[in-house]
Amino acid sequence: MLTLKNFLRRELEKQRVVLFYWLPVALACGIGCYLSLRQEPAPNLFIAMALLGGISYLGYHFQICSLAPFFLLLAVFCLGFFAVAGKAHYVAAPTLTYRFYGEIEGRIIGVDRARSGAVRVTLDQVELENISKSNTPHKVRLSISDAPAAQLLTPQGRLKTKGFLMSPPGPSEPGGFDFRRYAWFRGLGAVGYTREGVQITSGPSSGIFTRLFDKRMALSARIKAGVSQVASGPAAAIITGDRSSLTRAQLQDLRRSNLAHLLAISGLHVALLTGVVFGFFRRLCLLNTNAFLHFNAKKIAAGLAILIGLYYLLISGAAVSTQRAFIMVSIVMLGVFFDRRALSLHSIALAALVILAWRPEDVSSAGFQMSFAATIALVTVFQRTPALPGFSRWRQLPVISLVLSSLVAGLATAPFSAAHFNQVSHYGLLANILSLPVMGFLVAPSAVLAMMLMPFGAEAVGLWGVDLGLRWILTVAHFFAQPASAVTFVTEPDAWILPLFSASCAWIILWRGWGKGFGVLGVVAALMGWHGSDRPDILIAEDGVLVGLLLPEGRALSKPSGGTFSARIWAQNDGRPMPREKAYALWKDRKGDLYHHWSKKMKGLEIMCGQGEIHILAQQRRISGECWHLSHRNIKRNGATAIWLDKQGKPAKIRHINSGFARLWSKHR
Repeated sequence: MLTLKNFLRRELEKQRVVLFYWLPVALACGIGCYLSLRQEPAPNLFIAMALLGGISYLGYHFQICSLAPFFLLLAVFCLGFFAVAGKAHYVAAPTLTYRFYGEIEGRIIGVDRARSGAVRVTLDQVELENISKSNTPHKVRLSISDAPAAQLLTPQGRLKTKGFLMSPPGPSEPGGFDFRRYAWFRGLGAVGYTREGVQITSGPSSGIFTRLFDKRMALSARIKAGVSQVASGPAAAIITGDRSSLTRAQLQDLRRSNLAHLLAISGLHVALLTGVVFGFFRRLCLLNTNAFLHFNAKKIAAGLAILIGLYYLLISGAAVSTQRAFIMVSIVMLGVFFDRRALSLHSIALAALVILAWRPEDVSSAGFQMSFAATIALVTVFQRTPALPGFSRWRQLPVISLVLSSLVAGLATAPFSAAHFNQVSHYGLLANILSLPVMGFLVAPSAVLAMMLMPFGAEAVGLWGVDLGLRWILTVAHFFAQPASAVTFVTEPDAWILPLFSASCAWIILWRGWGKGFGVLGVVAALMGWHGSDRPDILIAEDGVLVGLLLPEGRALSKPSGGTFSARIWAQNDGRPMPREKAYALWKDRKGDLYHHWSKKMKGLEIMCGQGEIHILAQQRRISGECWHLSHRNIKRNGATAIWLDKQGKPAKIRHINSGFARLWSKHR
């Protein structure tokens, strides 16, 4: 007779074969647990986690019961908690605690472009006027709005200018993206801008990473000089990862057409590069009869492909998507080397473990989540579809394979793209079908050819193909991005929705047996929760510089200017972007009892208010009456604020950024 106990034991026994696949899931959960805390863990919690992890591992090692293998997951969960906590303390560096204006000097170690179109440079070896070395941030990021000055940025350069710096800003609203945490793990102690001229001086290159950056920028300049102006930005982006020459219009077209992934150096680029290198060297070895008889051409080509892939990883900036792609490709090539099948969930799990151990903070990034979602979906579908009658024969057709790959990857990444970027592209499948063959059969081989010919000064032969292919892709992106129906904007999901969705999808893919239904229920619950996400009725920016009121038409803004970044993030998270002028017009035309006092001319004057009114004070003002108000001192102490109103229009729930929040990356504000 089958009892419940025996039934559960039998179901759990089925999971032993996929235990390794669950290790990165457990590691990610431990990392996420640490990052989601509002308070820095006390020593007692670290001790408890250490005891739990140690006891769990001993239980697994000595196989104390039938559930012993699953104790390993608990031990790995604790390991993830300690991995990210250890790195958070290891990367600790000085952070600017006040607004700074003065002379700024440092070595250029990174160049990219902001959404506004301004060039941003990352500096190390920083020197700030009248600030001691011990209090100077190790790295700062500076926006340069002066276009001619931006063109002076060269390899092996030191930048000197006069500008503004401040500590990395917190979230624009409670629960939003915390740039402070991002900056902390990357060693950024301050961000700012300059409106003055910049002076670039040459300096000696020191350190392997600095020399690689210099090489990368020199290579980028050479590539941009060899293609047309319209394709120069995308060409540099896909070959060297330098996105500083991309125009705002190009980025918008690529995002709206769901082709922006072609610019992110990821699995597609690394796989195309190593695939071309593997095929070229294998055929080159086979041309020699002696080599064919005495050496395994396939293994030699696999080794060379790994070395070329490693060089590409380093020269392209080593983004997390590139790291994941290189690890995946290396595992595949090692499988070729050892005559084993490598493209499987096992290799994906191994790649995830390596990346999470190296950069645990990236577990919540869009690049990490989308790259692994696409890869897992593609491997799962292409491993299981051969079982369908007649499908293997149809799948060999390039067009069918391309359409299926685009569809699977697009569906797998769509929820994560919508959650991080608040929009869903409607014509992305068509745009990818028209663009991916050009990228795979023209742009990638031409780029490899250009790199091979560059030492001889003949890169123009390969760059001609790169230029032609990229101009086609940009044309396709522009065509599909123009219609107003190209994208649908969606609401920002609550914090618990994406983790539940991800865990449920992992459950569906990995679980063996009838229990897959629980994963389906989790996905449904996450999607329903997303649909019912409750946006705040009132949002207040840091320091009270701007107030936003949610109306049926969109979020009304209290000022015609100021708080631009917060205004854009609010509209994006609401899923209702609109011009600033229209948002301000909604505020002026509304009927209600919400008031924002921001004028410096009225500072210190008394406010008379009535019952049922809500007053937000951005300046020090005296207030009398029975209204509900939020003082300037309260806003400054608690940061950005979200308020939910009840049916009577009274504040029912209030959340602050800084209230009860004390993490390593927030203590220096």
